Order: sequence, then structure tokens, then C-alpha cells
Amino acid sequence: MKVNKTLGALVGSVAVLASYTVEAKTTINMATSWGGGHFMDLGAKAFENKLEFLADGDIDVVVYVGGTLGNPLTVSESVKTGLADAGHSSPLYDWGANPANIMFGGWTGGLTSEQMMNWLYEDGGADLYMKFRLETAGVIEIPCGMTPREAGMHSAKPIRTLNDFKGLKIRTAGVWSKIVSTLGASPVSLPAAEIFPALERGVIDAIEWNSFSLNKAEGFHNVAKYLIVPGIHQPVVVTGCSFNPKVWENLTERQRELIKLAARDTTISMYEQIRFDDLDAYRFFKDSGIEIIELDEEVQKAVDKSTAEWVAATTEKQGPDSWFVKIYQNQVEFQKKWNSIQKYR
Repeated sequence: MKVNKTLGALVGSVAVLASYTVEAKTTINMATSWGGGHFMDLGAKAFENKLEFLADGDIDVVVYVGGTLGNPLTVSESVKTGLADAGHSSPLYDWGANPANIMFGGWTGGLTSEQMMNWLYEDGGADLYMKFRLETAGVIEIPCGMTPREAGMHSAKPIRTLNDFKGLKIRTAGVWSKIVSTLGASPVSLPAAEIFPALERGVIDAIEWNSFSLNKAEGFHNVAKYLIVPGIHQPVVVTGCSFNPKVWENLTERQRELIKLAARDTTISMYEQIRFDDLDAYRFFKDSGIEIIELDEEVQKAVDKSTAEWVAATTEKQGPDSWFVKIYQNQVEFQKKWNSIQKYR
């Protein structure tokens, strides 16, 4: 009888402990902008796996394909309203709501990928990012993925000179849509899952997406026989993990620190993996039979001029105390420090 009582007490204790463990586990539903591919695998899914490993079962992240929890182009809105607990997207998709978003997502004439990494994690950029996104988008957001300079454009038409941009229907996003329109092109905004079929059907003439390896994985070369280089429009792309403020507040301090750690590791590992994969991808494109075309120097000069004009016009419109001016000046000062020693390292 004593044995039975002891056994019964032990079983009861285990049941209570198991019940407590289940109740204590935090589940986070994550909306994304991605239908699949590297941004999903090396970004959202990688973050999910890293965080669950670090948290040792304390946090369960459930990643959803783009469009499952709200519009894939407005993930931050889904997170803000509570439709999703968290999101994985890029601030570039919110640039229309506030142009300062491009400073964190990557933009024509902005920080290079190496500079961006250093600025975010060593010069206070990530803290500025979080403050900015909370104030302007209503979400807690941290860097959660990065790619190196983009390859350029996959196009059904040869593009070499400024004249070749006239009337060109190109899928793009961010400030490049403004810049390329000054060159005579017609920018088109499309979610990730719709880009390939639009190019295949001739709805658009060209696309810019990402680096050599990411473009190879998407198979754009199968429906467009020209690859236009270099990627003058996008020196880096940053993706972010955003969280509903109430969800974030309900996390323990340890959970929040583990999230930041998982996100940082995702950013670095994604960047390094893609840089490495680009080596083989570039050789693949050279041997694939598609034509690689290098843009004439006149295009770069025109882009530099249009970018400077856009910055000046946006600065005037936003005002000297705006987030746009604050972040832009912060990055310019960082670039000055970076360039002062660059030739010696």
C-alpha cells in the first residue's frame, strides 16, 4: 500500500509538471512575405530552428507561407494588428509608408553589405532600427537576415544603355522604383510568389530580385535570356523579425534575449551562406547560355544623379527633424569613419 501511494504521488507530480511545461511554452505565429526559397529557408525557417534550439523548447515558432496570415506585402500591419504574433519581411516593403525604411532595408547609394552589418551591430544601427519601427510601424523589429549586393536584372530584353530603359516594365521595390522611373522605365510591384509567372507570361519585361544564387534558385534564367549586371540598385538587403508589442512585453527577459541572439545569428549565417553560394551561381550563369550584359557607365552616372536628387527632395519634404534625415545623417557619418581607414585594410 505504501508503494502504491508513493507511486501515485510520483505519477501525480509528473502529471502536474507536464501540465506546467505545456502551459509555460510560448507559441509565436509568424507571418512572412515569402512563398518559399532562400528568404524562407535561410531567413524565417532558420530563425525558427535557431530560436527553438536556443530556447530548448520554451518557445515554439510557427512560420507561415506568405499570404496565409494577411497580405505578404504588409506583414508589419498583420503583426501590428495582432493577426500574427510576429513577422519575417523587409522594411523595404514599407518604404511607401515612410521613406526612412529603405535606410534599414538597403537602398541605391546606401551602405554596402559589409558596412550595413558593422553599422547595425557595432554602431547602434540595430537600436535605431527598433526605435524607428516601433514609432512608425507599431512593431518591435530587429535585423533577421541579410544578403550581399544583388546581381542585377534578369530580362527578356537586352539592356545596356539609358535608352533601353525607356518603357521597360520591371518588377522592383523600394526607392529603386522611383529612380528607375526617372530613367523612363515602368516599375511594377509584385509579391514574391507572383514574380516568376509574370516574367514567364510577359506581363513584365525584367525583374530585380536578389543575389546570383537566390536568382538561380528561382529559375529566372529559364524564362529570361539576359542577365544585366552589376546590381547598381541594391548594395544590400536586410530582412527583419517583427513582433507585436503586447506579445513582446509578455515574453521574459531571457526569451527576448534569445530572440535577439537567434536573429543575429540568422543575419550573419544567411549573409555568409549566400556570399558563398554566389560563387558557383555566377559560374553557372556564365555557362548556362544566357547573355550577361554589363551596363554602360552612362547608366551609373544617371542613377547617381537621380539618387542624389531623390535624397534632396525627400529631405526637404520630410523636414530636418524627420526620421529620414536623422537616419541618413547617421549612416553618412558612419561611412565617413569607414572610408577614412578603408584603404589600409
